[in-house]
Amino acid sequence: MTTLKDARVSVATLMDALAAEVESASDRELLDDAAAAGLDANAESNRVRGLLLGAVVRAKKERLADAVKARRKNVPLASTGRIPMAPSDRRAFLMQTLEDRSQMKEALGILQHRDLAALSDADIESVLKQLKALGLLGEDDSEKP
Repeated sequence: MTTLKDARVSVATLMDALAAEVESASDRELLDDAAAAGLDANAESNRVRGLLLGAVVRAKKERLADAVKARRKNVPLASTGRIPMAPSDRRAFLMQTLEDRSQMKEALGILQHRDLAALSDADIESVLKQLKALGLLGEDDSEKP
């Protein structure tokens, strides 16, 4: 009875021999062999190209998913526990936070020259979440409206 290790060695030896045979054959010989076997060389090359590209895309998506997981683990988005629920309260909270933090004076200047009402509620909430994730909404801010 053949063991799994012996089977793997046999398959590896067979694959190496096949690769050497294909490598030593000319392009014309390979195309003639494919035609004799009833294969369309162009269709087969397109199929193999599609398989390889699919594998590359899957690998990239897996790496991207892993990176997203790692980022979420290392930089968790803050929960909305300290961020006011009402949109008008969120706007007031954002302006108060910017005014209270000396390191955000430039941001306050930029926002003062923009129409704050033009920002959507989702934009305001997003800014507050980003500030919280950056640690710029401290515990002392949780008591503010």
